[in-house]
Amino acid sequence: MVKGFWFNLPVKDNKSSKTFFKAIGLKGNLIYDKNEHLASFCIGHKKVVMMLFPRETFKTFGCGFDDRNGHRWCTMYMDMMKTLKYN
Repeated sequence: MVKGFWFNLPVKDNKSSKTFFKAIGLKGNLIYDKNEHLASFCIGHKKVVMMLFPRETFKTFGCGFDDRNGHRWCTMYMDMMKTLKYN
């Protein structure tokens, strides 16, 4: 059973994107709050998480593909117990 849904978006300017999403009322994901290279926001009751990555980083996701319009998509599995150890 899926316990959460995460989606990743490439952004030109992480700092201004972070400011924008905070200004429209999204709550920052505290797990990644101190990371300067990405931004993360919880939508709803932490069931949906939006991650913002610099475009250059987003292009390096190895398990991804580009759709017909040039949008980058990727699939991945994240073990949150291991992730929490590094943040």
